[in-house]
Amino acid sequence: MEIRALELENVKSYEHATLTFGRGTNAICGPNGAGKSTILEAIGYALFDVPPCRPITGFVREGERTGTITVTLLANDDRDYQVVRQFGSRNQYYVYDPEIGQKIVEGGREVRDWLGAQFGVDEGEDLSALFHDAVGVPQGMLTAAFLLAPEPRRKVFNPLLRVDEYNRAWDSLRETRTALTERLASLRSEIAAMAARTEALPDLEARAASLAAGLEEAGARLREVSAQLADLSRQKQELEAARERLQALTEEATRLDARLLTLTSQVEAAQEAVERARQSEQIVAETQPGYQGYLAAQERQRELEAQARERAREQQALTERQSEQRVKADRIRRLEMDLEVARQQAATAESLRPKAEEQERLEQELAEAQALAREQAAVSARLERERARLDELARRIEHVAARLAARAETARQLEEQEQALEGLNEELRTVRSEEARMQAVLEQLRSQREALANVQGARCPVCEGDLPSERREALLEHNSREAAHHEGLLAALRTRTAELTSRTRSITRVQRELQARLSQLPREDEYAALEADRAQQEEAVRELEREVTRLSEADARASDLSARLSALGNPRKAYQSALAIAAQSTALAKNLEAERAAALALQAEIAELEKRLAAYAGLDEALAAARAEMLAHEPAYQRYLRHEREARELGPRLAALEQQRETLARARSEREALEVDLQQAQSAFRPEEYECIAAAYLAVSAEHARLEERMVLQRSQLEETEARIGELRGLREQLREKQEELTSWQAVQHLFEFLRQVIRDAGPQVTSALVEVISHQAARLYADIMSDPTCRLRWTEDYEVLVEHAGHERTFSQLSGGEQMAAALSVRLALLRELSDIDLVFFDEPTANLDDTRRDNLAAQIVSVKDFGQLFVVSHDDTFERETDHIIRVEKVGDRSQVMG
Repeated sequence: MEIRALELENVKSYEHATLTFGRGTNAICGPNGAGKSTILEAIGYALFDVPPCRPITGFVREGERTGTITVTLLANDDRDYQVVRQFGSRNQYYVYDPEIGQKIVEGGREVRDWLGAQFGVDEGEDLSALFHDAVGVPQGMLTAAFLLAPEPRRKVFNPLLRVDEYNRAWDSLRETRTALTERLASLRSEIAAMAARTEALPDLEARAASLAAGLEEAGARLREVSAQLADLSRQKQELEAARERLQALTEEATRLDARLLTLTSQVEAAQEAVERARQSEQIVAETQPGYQGYLAAQERQRELEAQARERAREQQALTERQSEQRVKADRIRRLEMDLEVARQQAATAESLRPKAEEQERLEQELAEAQALAREQAAVSARLERERARLDELARRIEHVAARLAARAETARQLEEQEQALEGLNEELRTVRSEEARMQAVLEQLRSQREALANVQGARCPVCEGDLPSERREALLEHNSREAAHHEGLLAALRTRTAELTSRTRSITRVQRELQARLSQLPREDEYAALEADRAQQEEAVRELEREVTRLSEADARASDLSARLSALGNPRKAYQSALAIAAQSTALAKNLEAERAAALALQAEIAELEKRLAAYAGLDEALAAARAEMLAHEPAYQRYLRHEREARELGPRLAALEQQRETLARARSEREALEVDLQQAQSAFRPEEYECIAAAYLAVSAEHARLEERMVLQRSQLEETEARIGELRGLREQLREKQEELTSWQAVQHLFEFLRQVIRDAGPQVTSALVEVISHQAARLYADIMSDPTCRLRWTEDYEVLVEHAGHERTFSQLSGGEQMAAALSVRLALLRELSDIDLVFFDEPTANLDDTRRDNLAAQIVSVKDFGQLFVVSHDDTFERETDHIIRVEKVGDRSQVMG
């Protein structure tokens, strides 16, 4: 993976900046306070989730709400992606693919997993810890971890090497062990249950054989009984057929006897019906004249009743027309009166028209005057508001002008405090470096003193030659003096460190107070904006004053018009009322003419109806005569009707009587023939023989049924037994499979216990091997950096750094400042190379507190490292400019950091 570019927007002192990087060494140079470290902090925040400060809003440029970091990467698939992180008032974290123009990953966890895959670290790896302890160690902290005691060192490096993960793996496998034990117990329980169930299999097989033999014996007997039953069944069926014929003939004879009785009764009834029809025919002939007279009188009555109904309709129409005539007379009178009133109101409207027009004109002028008066009031109120706003602007401008001077003074004080703080930090770094060096010298002096004080005849710890006792005593005395001198210097340095730290904290507190005060003070652009607002407001006030003057006469004009309208009254209302009534005269005249014409037509219709009603004279007397004639003929009419239908039935009844006599004769002949067949059937059926065969049939049938039932039961028992045998045989097969499975799981348990113990025992050995690999890589890097292949660096299992040279082994604290930086750098680079595929590393002021010679030497050694594709080095001097591949210069112009190249 390769970092192509970095874009910063509103990040700390950067308003907007774009930096491009290349492979090899990228030197970021510039004076102290220019914003160099901000570049590494931004990369650490975007790619390794390392917040540069708490809260993160402190990383946003002052006066802005949101900062944005965009890092362009060449990923492992040889394509460019952008990692974008916004923070402050708006928070976003995502990976953008410029080629397809969309986000491919979004959200903290998802982006960290994607970056972890690019870096080649395991899933869940803490990227921030990897950055702090290996990739981008903060300024001044490169050697700090190696100067710690053994226990604090383990707290730093154990998480990087994952030393504790073996014990955690041992503990986490306890649940698996329990699950295996439970599985084996479950299998043993299942096997015991299956074995108990399969014990009944031999008894079931013997029972199945017995049932099969019994079933064969019953089948043979059933075949013999079936043959007997078939013979008896044939004989029984023949006798039952003869019995059924006898029963059928007997039933037919009984039926024919009943039919003969019925037919005889029907013939007698038919003769009686014929006699009744002859009597009715005689009565109809006697009542024929009365019947015809009744029908003629009934017809005349219907005709006269129809004329009476028509007369009633004519009378109803006459009554309705007479009522309409009275209504129309009233309507004509009202129309004549309304027409006269409309003509009078037309004259009145004409006389009121001039006054109504005068009222209309005055009202229009009054509305215009009142609108102007309202506009004057609104403009006056607006003028008061704008004057108040102008006064408020004047007060604000005066207040801002007074506070601008305070802002300039506060900014000056803040700049002085920043300069003082930068000087103190520089001095503090120098003092701490000197303090560490002094501590190393004291450690070396103590080691020399211990070597000199061991025994007589000791060897010189410097030249390794023989050391006389006088020389040894002199050296011990000199060592004591040097130790006392350096201890005094160390105490003075610690006092100075405490003093500088206290002053730094004090200045930091003052800075925060000044920054808080500065954020509340106005800027020059605010003052200029207020002045522009005041000029615009003054022009608006003058315009409103002119408008108020123009509208000042509107109130007087409105009062005068109101008085004139009040004196005039409301002639328009009377005019409009009279005009509305007069407008109806034309319609009223037309309606009156139409009503008069309709009255004349109605009068003619009434005369016609009266004429038609005169033609119905004598109608009531004719109706009375017709009803009297009907009453005289009604008895003969009713008797005729009662016998007329039966008289018409005489012919059909005679025909039916003849037909019934013929049917009776045929039935008597049929009964005589049936008697012969009945005697033959009685001789063919013998009841005693039938009873004997039926009894034998029942006995054989019962035995046949018992045999079938027995065979069904035996067959069912055999099927159940065979099914049970099949089930148990299958269970026996399952038992064998379960036993094989138990054997397999027992082997798994044995292997699991072995592997779990291996994991527990392998932890220290794997850690030791990993430390040894890192130690070998660090030794090679150290030799390259020091340009001395005889130097041998060793990193021990308790993370102690030892350096052997010319047969002497020294601890990390005994090394010089440059040697410590080179050794720490070698171990951290080896860690990074072993623990991930990260191909880049960052150094923030790695040559700080070194003299010119050592700084140049270490710079040359750092850029000579060949194991990483990209190195990023931050330096405030030109140490790295001579041999680096890409140089980026940062300067601070005012309060803005700018990239110069």
